[in-house]
Amino acid sequence: MDPLVIERYPGSWIGLEEHTEERGARGRLIRHKQDGSGPISEFEVRYSLSEARVAQLPDRIQRPGTSGLHLAIMDRSHHWDAIYTKREAEEVSWYEAIPTASIQRVREAVERGARSVIDIGGGASRLVDHLVETDLDRITVLDISRRALDIARKRVGTVGEAVEWVVGDITRLDDLGTFDVWHDRAVFHFLTDSSDRRRYVTLCERTVEPGGMAVMATFAPDGPEMCSGLPVHRYDAQELSERCGSAFELVDDEHYVHVTPAGVEQSFVYFSFRRVTSSACLSVSPSGAGSGS
Repeated sequence: MDPLVIERYPGSWIGLEEHTEERGARGRLIRHKQDGSGPISEFEVRYSLSEARVAQLPDRIQRPGTSGLHLAIMDRSHHWDAIYTKREAEEVSWYEAIPTASIQRVREAVERGARSVIDIGGGASRLVDHLVETDLDRITVLDISRRALDIARKRVGTVGEAVEWVVGDITRLDDLGTFDVWHDRAVFHFLTDSSDRRRYVTLCERTVEPGGMAVMATFAPDGPEMCSGLPVHRYDAQELSERCGSAFELVDDEHYVHVTPAGVEQSFVYFSFRRVTSSACLSVSPSGAGSGS
């Protein structure tokens, strides 16, 4: 029997044979169950890859009367590598020839004295092309897709030799060092599991120096509900501030419309948070924190 991956989508558990960007998954329907719970055919699956509980999935699920069905666990890196294999970097929906909003917010932080930047989920983004032309002591680009990072590394060439290229899942890393600026365009909204969000925020707290900035962009409340075949969580300023916790003070938020290579408009919000010390945690009302929601 061919290896399967067991993944939960709303209302279904599916045995996946292949990921596709358009549909998110293609494979055999093991059993449709509206609440997604309990025994599924002869299987009992306790956790879902779509909730990033990869480490807690059993290696083998016993089928009555057999020696067991081995699961080839396909993590998120496979999904994103597959997209960059099937499409050119300039064809994916999140492509920006010039990432203007990101450049502006990072530049503002640099003008206030920032000397180091980490780009979370930077992948093949062209932000790094501009960072290498900025007077910075340290630049790191992190992405779950090795293929996406290879595209960016080859594009920037020798000027990118000083860049640290890190392949990793942001929800599975414990330490990245410290940085003055944490930049994330469209990673956080893919974290639909609460434990993943907590790990992300904890790592961000550990990484961003007090006084440093966390620049984040997510789909706005009127933005897409899915992206690249995966569900997302959309945010306004109030909810994201609550998710980030008291270690981060919302400085401003701004609505931004991204136009995909196919000409589709996508509604985003850009947020800038300042890292504060525990004794100086402040609460800022989102309604007075810029032009966002």
